[in-house]
Amino acid sequence: MPQQEQRAEFWDQISQIGYQRDSAWLLTGDFNDILENSEKIGGPERSEGYFIQFRRCNYLRFEGSDHRLVITFLDMSRKKQHRPFRYDRSLNDNEKAREVIEQAWDKDKEESVEDKINRCRRSIIEWSKIEKENSAKMIEESQSNLEVELSSSHPDQVNIEALTAKLNKAYKAEESFWRQRSRVQWLQGGDRNTGYFHAVTKGRRATNRLTIIEDDEGKTFHQEPQIGKVFCEYFQKIFTSNNLQEFQTVEETISNRITPAMIEKLCAIPDDTDIRAAIFNVHADKAPGSDGFSAGFYQSFWNIIGANVCEEIRGFFLSANLDKKLNETHVCLIPKGTAPQKAADFRPIALCNVRYKIIAKILTGRIQPFLDTLISKHQSAFVPGRAIADNVLITHETLHYLKISGATKRCSMVVKTDMSKAYDRIEWGFLKAVLQKFGFQPMWISWIMECVTTVSYSFLINGAPQGNIVPSRGLRQGDPLSPYLFILCTEVLSGLCKQAQRSGNLKGLQVARRSPFINHLLFADDTIFFCKTNDANCLALSLILNWYERSSGQCINLSKSTVTFSGKTPPEIKERVKLTLGIVKEGGMGKYLGLPESFGRRKKDVFTGLVDRIRQRSHSWPTRFLSGAGKHVLLQSVLSAFPTYTMSCFKLPRSLCKRIQTILTRFWWDNSQDHRKMAWVAWKKMAIPKAEGGLGFRDIETFNDALLAKLSWRIFKDPDSLLAQVLRGKYGEVGSSFLESKHKQSGSHGWKGILAGNEVLKKGLGWLVGDGESINVWSDPWLSTNQPLLPIGPPTIDNLHLKVKDLLDHNTNEWNLQAIRLHLPQYEDTIRQLIPSSFRPADSQVWMAEKSGIYNTKSGYKLLAQLFPKTSKSKFDWYKNIWNVHTSPKLKYFLWRIAHEALPVGDLLAYRGINSELHCKRCNGPESIYHIDRLPVRKESLELVPSPNPDKHSSLGPRHEADLGAVTALQESSTYRYR
Repeated sequence: MPQQEQRAEFWDQISQIGYQRDSAWLLTGDFNDILENSEKIGGPERSEGYFIQFRRCNYLRFEGSDHRLVITFLDMSRKKQHRPFRYDRSLNDNEKAREVIEQAWDKDKEESVEDKINRCRRSIIEWSKIEKENSAKMIEESQSNLEVELSSSHPDQVNIEALTAKLNKAYKAEESFWRQRSRVQWLQGGDRNTGYFHAVTKGRRATNRLTIIEDDEGKTFHQEPQIGKVFCEYFQKIFTSNNLQEFQTVEETISNRITPAMIEKLCAIPDDTDIRAAIFNVHADKAPGSDGFSAGFYQSFWNIIGANVCEEIRGFFLSANLDKKLNETHVCLIPKGTAPQKAADFRPIALCNVRYKIIAKILTGRIQPFLDTLISKHQSAFVPGRAIADNVLITHETLHYLKISGATKRCSMVVKTDMSKAYDRIEWGFLKAVLQKFGFQPMWISWIMECVTTVSYSFLINGAPQGNIVPSRGLRQGDPLSPYLFILCTEVLSGLCKQAQRSGNLKGLQVARRSPFINHLLFADDTIFFCKTNDANCLALSLILNWYERSSGQCINLSKSTVTFSGKTPPEIKERVKLTLGIVKEGGMGKYLGLPESFGRRKKDVFTGLVDRIRQRSHSWPTRFLSGAGKHVLLQSVLSAFPTYTMSCFKLPRSLCKRIQTILTRFWWDNSQDHRKMAWVAWKKMAIPKAEGGLGFRDIETFNDALLAKLSWRIFKDPDSLLAQVLRGKYGEVGSSFLESKHKQSGSHGWKGILAGNEVLKKGLGWLVGDGESINVWSDPWLSTNQPLLPIGPPTIDNLHLKVKDLLDHNTNEWNLQAIRLHLPQYEDTIRQLIPSSFRPADSQVWMAEKSGIYNTKSGYKLLAQLFPKTSKSKFDWYKNIWNVHTSPKLKYFLWRIAHEALPVGDLLAYRGINSELHCKRCNGPESIYHIDRLPVRKESLELVPSPNPDKHSSLGPRHEADLGAVTALQESSTYRYR
């Protein structure tokens, strides 16, 4: 059927015909449709729910003609599977439920926490069966009762208020119910976005639904137990140890780096405060573990259950024994691509129990501060103070270096490797050897190994757990500990590379004479190597990878690995390198860590994929169910943040920024991609603060510059970082400041972005006076700690090179008033407000827009936005008249549209040349955006509004205090809707 919009109705009609038959029936035919998004080219992707009806049809191979046979599986009966218990967060506000939970928990004081949790679960299930609390039915019942009361000739105000409160409570519970199931984290409840949460939940279920899987032999399975068995068999092989015992590489590459001070902090037994901080550091709505209770349950009932949980957690740290029930783990299977067929096409994400997460959070919180000492500069992942942009830009500079003439003569290469199932293959013996060689105490190692080795897995197939396997190797993805343990393990690979560089076997590449040699970079399981294209380097790299595989259990996926050669590398050398490494694919035009590896002249073509992803994402959300407030949060917090990662590394072309803003504008005004609406307010006006009449959206180009300034700040303040060493060596001038670096004709695109960030920093940097040695009185901003300010001058020949130190007393480091009055008499009062430290620290440059003196993207964007000319000089108080009105967010956005004359009413449509009914159907007068004030119905409705005057009564009873702003918003919204 070519008319896509009629297909759903067509299927429904056919289904109705089938339901009316008493016997089995089958309808076959030829129609054009697809089974998955990978079968279509161009256009927006369709939701997974679209394909779910056809997933039990399989194409066979071509056999003797140009037609393909189709198998249809007729066994559509699905046994009702036992679904695991999931705690409903809406019970937090239910007094009866809270009483049930409290009684269940305190019933037996001697029970273990595990027994108490089980008792609570049973009690909640039994109570739910008896009470049968259903928020949807409560809404229907409360609405009906409220309508009856309002229609009464003598309405009871007390009863109306009680029914209204009950209805609002039911609405809140219904929204909370669907929000929890939707897994939407960015949108808070309270604005009745229940329809959106419900639509997202349905979409998630359709997307995650497994209806067919193929095993290693090519056989397909459709029933859930069979699908579960396929996954169990596959991951049992992955998680089974190879019993590797060759840990010589650990001995050679890792040194003892743990100090006594570290040991004291790492091995301290946590107190109640530590444990409470850990549980409240877990997101309340994250998916629960096998016991069904999310962190929200523990946080809400902490005053009841906290003491017992603290005792249990402390017991683990005292004994180093972990109850295996606590480490039973449900595994959620996430598709890696758009058309997964085999178990290998899914990523296993562990859903750990919350009590285990408390232990893991405590351990990770303790090791994090020491990672910068333990982990080499060549690793950037999960180390505080380092960023993914470091790896991206170093790689970008190196690939840029391969393209320039000097590098092409020297035959260099970049090898990007893919670790297959990197977390899942880590051998436990290797992990323990690494921890021991680092110098961790036996107690700490026993805690870690107990957390890692007592795990068991069940796989969630369509929401129901299937199978049970006990691994003998691997780290869980989803365990807070795993990323930190993994980067400790990959220090062995980093050590092998550094060892080979010192010996000259794998020397690495140097992008400039003053830049360091680099032969590898690591970001979690993404590894990239840089070296010369010769036999010695290839052999050394091959041996390093082989040694690391044999000791750690890791396995290089050669089919996904690539090698990129410098421009004039001879073909015979390329082939010899590929043969030695076993890597067939050549790279250079792909992506590294999600961003382009190299750039051509047309930068906007390189980033077109980013625009397409933003457009696709904007079309994928069921926004017609969202209120204006919900849509605002989605646009500001999610959609406009989509390009943040790219913009934090590279400067986007202006034309591309405009294309992104066009997508965001269309998303804001349209309800669906098929029905475009008028953009009543320009993006430029919406991208100003709410206090000035905008919506606080970000200007994309300005936000890009603010993000790049964050990168420039890190390089400026940490000159010893690997990225700073590479860039300063290539672009910096000897003896000059990083901020004084200039554009070079041969500079990379990444460097141009950093220069744009430097320009932002220059607008907000100032000097903090220490010893005054580094500050020039006339050219450096030093006169204020709030904003960059320097003397107007002009200087004389005698004091042209005057330093601030010349204005200080050399003995006390206090101001020398005589010198100030000689050179800067008009600034004496300003200077005396600055108080230099008596310890005479070195002068330092700070970001004036923050009290801390540290740059952040928010203050940088605000500074840049203030440089734009004001779009309006109106004295209208936006916060008083709109944003602080005590009403729902959706009505506030309606008032905002009124203030901007952004509603499709008669006179405004006529002004834009659109033929429309120009008269109001209520009063027959000219329809304008403000004509509601003249409607008789407004006066009549105001008579019903409670008033602060106790002598006046409305037909609804005595008048009380009311927010007239809220009433006005409700009136105007209702009148506009039903006009």
